[in-house]
Amino acid sequence: MEENKEMNIFTMFKKIGLYGYALLKWMASYIGKMLQLTYRYKVLLTIFFIVAIAYALYQTTGDRKVYRGDMTIAINDGDSFQYAEMINALNQYVKDLDPEGLAKALSISDEIAKEVRFVKPYFQIDMNKDSLSDMVDYNGKYQASDTSNIRLRNGLVISLGMQTTDHYEEMELAIMEYLADNEYLQDLNRARIVSLSEMEKSLRNDLAQIDSLQRIEYFKKSSNGINLKDLQINTDKQMFYFNKVDILKRINTIVTQLDAKQEIASVTSKFQPTKKAVNKKSTAIIQNAAIAYLLFLLIALFLKHKKAIMDYLKEK
Repeated sequence: MEENKEMNIFTMFKKIGLYGYALLKWMASYIGKMLQLTYRYKVLLTIFFIVAIAYALYQTTGDRKVYRGDMTIAINDGDSFQYAEMINALNQYVKDLDPEGLAKALSISDEIAKEVRFVKPYFQIDMNKDSLSDMVDYNGKYQASDTSNIRLRNGLVISLGMQTTDHYEEMELAIMEYLADNEYLQDLNRARIVSLSEMEKSLRNDLAQIDSLQRIEYFKKSSNGINLKDLQINTDKQMFYFNKVDILKRINTIVTQLDAKQEIASVTSKFQPTKKAVNKKSTAIIQNAAIAYLLFLLIALFLKHKKAIMDYLKEK
């Protein structure tokens, strides 16, 4: 029985080896044919590469340079998915080559809108399940359905590419005002502030009642406890102290939110573009050269089999 298993394993590895060898042989054959075409039409390939390099230099010089800055925002109302959709709507104007539409959406001048090369949202990822950002998903690697690495709902990174670095402050204000003008988010913000204000008022009333009860003899003798609106107060002195501290902490948290989070969203990290363009010459040359070589291979194959192709088209 064991010998049969060993034979089966040996046979399996032998087949894998044969398939691997056949694959390598097939790849080597096609690479050889590509090299033959390259040598046969080397003059044509040289022309393609010259054009590709020239176009890469054109793409990365003068007004065609692109500078990038990232802004991080904290979201107080709504969630990052809603904000990402709003930012994607702005980027669609750029894709559609519609600077007038972008200028109108952001209430900026046409001149500034024409400098925008992209405006993209990126989600912050919580990898430790502590509700804190551990990384930014620039490559779109983590999906919303991924429960091990969660997209944070209360933060977003907005990446802005522009022709110059002169107008990032104006764009920051324009983008934040664009988000703040959303009526749905405004309604959420008003409801949140009202709710927090009412909660603070209720807690302060509870605190005032505790201070009053502390002065009367009943509070010292009762062992049944006292019900307030938001929590059960134990009349034991030690427990009473901790309950009072808890109320004060809750009031302090609400006051902080009301003072620091009045807006729909706030900037936690401003745009800080560098003077180094993101569209590098070396990267553009490599990308264009790769595209040029693929186009060359298609044309070279056509030239090599031109007669057969023409005969087929003429139904000979």
